[in-house]
Amino acid sequence: MLPLKPRIFAAIFIGMLPAQYLFAAEGSLVSAYSDVSRAKCASSGKDTGDDAPVTHRCKMLDDLTLIAVYEGAIVRISVLRNGEDTGLRLGAGYDVGEKLEWRGRRRDQKFEPEAAILRLIERTGDKSASVLAILRVEDGKICPAAWLDAEATPHANAVARQIADDAAGKFHCGTDAARVIGKDTELVREMIARAK
Repeated sequence: MLPLKPRIFAAIFIGMLPAQYLFAAEGSLVSAYSDVSRAKCASSGKDTGDDAPVTHRCKMLDDLTLIAVYEGAIVRISVLRNGEDTGLRLGAGYDVGEKLEWRGRRRDQKFEPEAAILRLIERTGDKSASVLAILRVEDGKICPAAWLDAEATPHANAVARQIADDAAGKFHCGTDAARVIGKDTELVREMIARAK
């Protein structure tokens, strides 16, 4: 512990710093997570082993709900905001990751998402592979901003986070085209084709 005089000096010095230095974290992009695993989501329909659809509704941040419809080995994903369609359409040949990572800012004790990262999983036999879909969140819309083959990209999660941060505030749904980060693999092309 510091003696009294240095502690007083430190307190005075900190008190003189502009507020933006003390609260820089509030304006910078941070992560928040939503659990979208099947166990945490409300389901309708029964998994009978045939191709009858089973729908999972996963409550996420505030007014957002992920809808995952499983039909046989295929899953189709969409997101609602306050019950309204955000326009997002994704698909995977097996499943989605258990967590969706949001990138956004904390303002006035509230988290405001600007981008998201969702893992889309393919399975062939007992081998699985995945693509990270980097999504832009803006004005009630959610759309793909970039695609990344997780197995073909070193440090894929960190790269996806950086791309999501770049897309926040810059990428515009309906105007800008999503891009492929790293190798344009067959797996990435399959996921892009399912997103229509």
